[in-house]
Amino acid sequence: PVINKAPSTAKAAAQTHTDALIKCNMEAFPRPTVEWSKDGQILSLDGSKYSMSTKKQGKIKFSFHLTVKSITDTDYGVYECKAGNSKGEDTHSITLGGRSECNVYCACCLRDI
Repeated sequence: PVINKAPSTAKAAAQTHTDALIKCNMEAFPRPTVEWSKDGQILSLDGSKYSMSTKKQGKIKFSFHLTVKSITDTDYGVYECKAGNSKGEDTHSITLGGRSECNVYCACCLRDI
């Protein structure tokens, strides 16, 4: 997998008490598996706090979306997307901050704000 690491993909923002959407876009074949972590701890994607959805865009483009439910101050920080398949692996770090940290140069993912 090759993850899109453009500077605009390195930040996401959401206010407390809302849900945050963090995106990890990549090209890969075969289809990769993805895991998300925060502060070195792999996240449980069971839907209680975190969930993941996938959008396939063409034959080799994928967008993996991590939803962080009901943001609190402890949810802000650096999240890591790790993608792997039989060809190798790649990682990308995305910083989740408050809404004020989003600017016109940042493709922040705002939801429910």
